[in-house]
Amino acid sequence: MSNQKIENLKRQAEKHYVVYFKLADNYSCGLSLAEHISPEMIHHKTEFNRVMDELAKIDPLTPDFRL
Repeated sequence: MSNQKIENLKRQAEKHYVVYFKLADNYSCGLSLAEHISPEMIHHKTEFNRVMDELAKIDPLTPDFRL
């Protein structure tokens, strides 16, 4: 797989990770409750995890971390 594809997936993962936590900053409760209040958080969490899983298939250095 090309380095361009890996870099693209990394950018996508970073975008979803950053947006997820920026949305979380709007709430003073825990992440689980904030996800119930903001479906947009669930979207970014799901997309981050999906992209990381896809990245792990082509880049063995991908961290195991998921949201």
